[in-house]
Amino acid sequence: MSRSICEHFARRGDRVGVLDINGEGATAVADELRAEGAAAIGCAVDVADRASIEDAIGRVRSELGPVEILVTGAAISKFELFTDISVESWQRVLSVNLTGTFHCIQVAIPDMIAAGWGRIVTISSSAGQVGTPMHAHYAASKGGVIALTRALA
Repeated sequence: MSRSICEHFARRGDRVGVLDINGEGATAVADELRAEGAAAIGCAVDVADRASIEDAIGRVRSELGPVEILVTGAAISKFELFTDISVESWQRVLSVNLTGTFHCIQVAIPDMIAAGWGRIVTISSSAGQVGTPMHAHYAASKGGVIALTRALA
């Protein structure tokens, strides 16, 4: 889905920063977009790590200019009974899915405020609205993304 979103924005003529924990994959997508005439950069990033986000968005700013449109969609999930979810597993899922969204928005939004314009698209899940068996941590994280998005709207 993220690749299709990048391709869509590139076709519109937007500058595209492709950020992914798989840096080689992000670079490959950016290379393909550039081959089609788009302005694009690929960066390795761990959205759970604030410094990683700051570095990646800093690279995007220096090579492509200020962030005008941000789409957040990083997510991880594990099938686990609630009683089997470790604190570490709970924290990792929430760190990527919810806190990662927070980091991305908070680091990018100053560009939008300075420009007086911007768009933020957060990708969540129906699990965040209705919950799902074996995914308590995923559902909680995506419910948090929905609430965060509503709070910012």
